[in-house]
Amino acid sequence: LLYRLRHGDDGLVEEVDGEWHIQEQLTPERVRALVPDALEAVVRGRIEALDDDTRAILEQAALVGVEFDVDVLDGAVEDAARVERAMAVMEEARLIRPVNEEVDRYRFWSALVPPVVRRMLSERPEVEVRPVHRAVVNGMLRAYRGDRRRRRALGIAEHLREAGEFALSVPFTLAGCERLLHLQLPDRARLQLAEIRDRIDGPEVEEEQRATFHFLYGMACEATGHLEEGFEALTRFVESTDPARADPRNLPRAYARLSRIHQARGEYDRARYCFGVATQLLEDLGDLHSVAFLQDSMAELAFEQGLLNAARGHLQAAETLARRAGNEGALVRTAVL
Repeated sequence: LLYRLRHGDDGLVEEVDGEWHIQEQLTPERVRALVPDALEAVVRGRIEALDDDTRAILEQAALVGVEFDVDVLDGAVEDAARVERAMAVMEEARLIRPVNEEVDRYRFWSALVPPVVRRMLSERPEVEVRPVHRAVVNGMLRAYRGDRRRRRALGIAEHLREAGEFALSVPFTLAGCERLLHLQLPDRARLQLAEIRDRIDGPEVEEEQRATFHFLYGMACEATGHLEEGFEALTRFVESTDPARADPRNLPRAYARLSRIHQARGEYDRARYCFGVATQLLEDLGDLHSVAFLQDSMAELAFEQGLLNAARGHLQAAETLARRAGNEGALVRTAVL
């Protein structure tokens, strides 16, 4: 088995300091596809052999991931002595090992543990599992602040949904997807947002959050070539957004993307209208730099479609605006587009 895993197409196993380690964080389905029932039974048996308190804390750690911070468990359990005892038992049982002792970060010896724990939890009544996810959320919120929390926003959102707290999960999903778009990962953002699309119009979701969802989903769809979905979402955003309450930069970004979608569909009059709205909104903000980028982006799109005169016009406008904005160097695209 180890030979097949190590040398097969997936290359999931490697040897480090004489120990075998499965490198991929496997889903329960992937575990069952790759690993014989006997090996899963071994992992399950070692977990079931723990005392109830240690096993409960291990479940919370496993829901965090293959690696976890002790601070999260302290926040989830709210009893540092219990956590310290459980960690000692798990380490002695060779279930976990320290990764970074300076920040009290640990890793499961086997990446099989988290998916096996999730499978075990799935066999229990939902009413028993939800408090486990809620405790993990409490631990993550107590342990992480600022950028550390933003980096884990999607994980927090997932646990809130598993805890039956969909409304509370929405702002974390939105924050996590906004970060993915900033990192130029629109595919991942679109997939995350698609998971909550069917419930976003529910009464438990605030109107402002719903508008932000449509903005982010539309941006992600347009960036990944799903133009019809992007058009629908961005149209809902601009039609439902109160300019006085919205992020002032989101409206021009939405109109800029709508202009690109219309131009890609050959709807040039509508493209020019949306382009004009985006340009005016940016000029009202005094953001000539972003207007220049918008002109440059439209020039590229026009060139791709063989509209050479339009492309030249946009480029000339971009160069003029760049000089006015004090940036006479090469135009570099930013997150505004």
